[in-house]
Amino acid sequence: MTALSRACPQIEHHLYPAVSFMHYPAISKIVREEAEKRGIPYNHYGTLPQVRHSFLGPTLVLPSAAAAAC
Repeated sequence: MTALSRACPQIEHHLYPAVSFMHYPAISKIVREEAEKRGIPYNHYGTLPQVRHSFLGPTLVLPSAAAAAC
C-alpha cells in the first residue's frame, strides 16, 4: 500500500480521531468490510488525481492542457 493509496482517510479520522494516522490503512479495511456487510457505500480514491477529479470535476482545465489546445 502506497502513501497515496488512501488519499483521503476522512471517515477513519472521524470514527477514530484519537488514533494515529499510521493505523488508518488497517482501519480502512475494517471500515470497508463493515460498510459492505451493511450495504453502505464506501467511497475510496486510490490516487491524488482521483481525489482532485472528484472534488473539481472533469471540467477543470489545467494550464498545460489549455496551452496544448491552442
